[in-house]
Amino acid sequence: VQRRTGQTPRELARAISLAWGRSPALTVWAGLPIELNDAYYETRFGDRTLTPERIERLDRLVSDAIPVARRADWRRKSKNP
Repeated sequence: VQRRTGQTPRELARAISLAWGRSPALTVWAGLPIELNDAYYETRFGDRTLTPERIERLDRLVSDAIPVARRADWRRKSKNP
């Protein structure tokens, strides 16, 4: 998924979530982009602070998802050179 000109962070997060939801390897993390985007909006525009527990949870989810996403992207690229 590539960001389109004029696409908001929320729209990009939704596009990524939809793409990940269609991937058997990534479907378990399909909600993560939207959850990260919501956390960003809450802190940036909502004048809120994330709890240490939420930060730890998001960090753990991202750390777990990145290697799987990279493998899924590599497989996709190797099938479509």
